[in-house]
Amino acid sequence: MIRENKPIITLGDSFTFGGDVNDEETWPFHLEQLLRYPVLNAGLSRTGLDQSFLRLDRLLKSGLHPKVVILSITPLNISRTTLTHQEAYTSLKPIPKPYFELLKDQTLEPHLPGGKNFHGSPKLDTIRNILGKSAFLHAIFSVVSFQY
Repeated sequence: MIRENKPIITLGDSFTFGGDVNDEETWPFHLEQLLRYPVLNAGLSRTGLDQSFLRLDRLLKSGLHPKVVILSITPLNISRTTLTHQEAYTSLKPIPKPYFELLKDQTLEPHLPGGKNFHGSPKLDTIRNILGKSAFLHAIFSVVSFQY
């Protein structure tokens, strides 16, 4: 068994976080049991790949030095990356999500919502609030409107 203070970090959406299961039923927990090595489950429900990278950036800046980073990718992680808003946990009103800006030197600059560079769409906000959480309508609007 390896003994170090550097954990393995797992990132992803609810599939990693374990949104509908107990902690002992998540794949990061099973990985930790299998390897007998510390695994930090840093997954968050309803996130895209971009948000996972922003989360990793915050963890690294906080002083955490992982041995390995594992990023779980699902189709929803990818499609959420194109969204300007994410579904709020406590209401039907969507909230702006963090995003990256590609700079001239080809580096990515992270931005938090509400900054001067953030461009939301009040028209789409109204549509989202009225339609709520319909998976069928979400699928239709995802095809019809790239920004939806």
